[in-house]
Amino acid sequence: MYADIGILIDNPVLDEAFVRHENLAVKAKRRYHRLGRFAIALIAFSSIYTLAEALILPTYAIDGIISAATLALAGVGIVLQLYLIYTHQKEVWLVNRYAVERLRSLKFQSFHLAHIADTKDTLIFAAKDYVTKSVTRLENELNAGEAVIRSFQPVLAVNIPPTQTRPANPELAKIASDAFLELRVAYQKRFAQSELSQYANRRRVFNSSQDMIYLFAAAFAFISLGAKLLGQFDVQINTGWFDFFAVALFILGATKSILDNASIEEQSETRFEQYIRDIDQITADSGKTPHLPTLVTEMELLCMQELDNFCRAAERISYRM
Repeated sequence: MYADIGILIDNPVLDEAFVRHENLAVKAKRRYHRLGRFAIALIAFSSIYTLAEALILPTYAIDGIISAATLALAGVGIVLQLYLIYTHQKEVWLVNRYAVERLRSLKFQSFHLAHIADTKDTLIFAAKDYVTKSVTRLENELNAGEAVIRSFQPVLAVNIPPTQTRPANPELAKIASDAFLELRVAYQKRFAQSELSQYANRRRVFNSSQDMIYLFAAAFAFISLGAKLLGQFDVQINTGWFDFFAVALFILGATKSILDNASIEEQSETRFEQYIRDIDQITADSGKTPHLPTLVTEMELLCMQELDNFCRAAERISYRM
């Protein structure tokens, strides 16, 4: 279908950079989340066991061995957290994910060249030159490390110069417009709709779980305090279990909060709904014969605004107690 603009879809310089950064991002993300969650689980388990040992568990000769094992587990959790900090796994993941999204956008920004190219050969030359310069510029930008995420500005990431109103080769421009609408615009809309569906499913199951944990923790704390007050009237009630559940649930609630804050995938339902409306507006403005550079500019600016949301959300990610 799109053989005449094949260089825009399959450009070795850009695709090789994309695959390299994608592999680095996936590997670092997997390592960061798996080790981070495991470390938090170990520390939370050790905290709860220590609490149980102090409040409810009877004294046995084997307690010393169990306590030592629990201490070792907590130590492993701390070592894992230190490993993640000193090897900068989060930074490696986020910077390479940022690079992947920028490269994806550069691929689709190059579609505007089909509007100014008069022949297929001209398009091939222009696309290779545009991509080589753009990828080199991005790789130099990535030398700033995590600072590139903090300083990101969407408007500076979309660089499409003004062009004439009429395409140099209407046939090439039409093919590129159709490809862009299908491969970028329609795909992004389907992605947003999929995220909305997944968000609704997650919300039904997990939306109030943290609130319920804290509610039960507060209830056990209230019962324990009430039992202690009754002790002033010679009513003796053992509050060990109440104290244990109150504090243990607060620990579990804090653990869940850490895990939730470390996930960048829990996005706003309202934002995805607005994203779909913005995409619909772009396609409505483009009409039946869209001005390709304008279509590309509007869509890529919208996608870069989504990347900016990613960059802002990345600042709060942490697996630290």
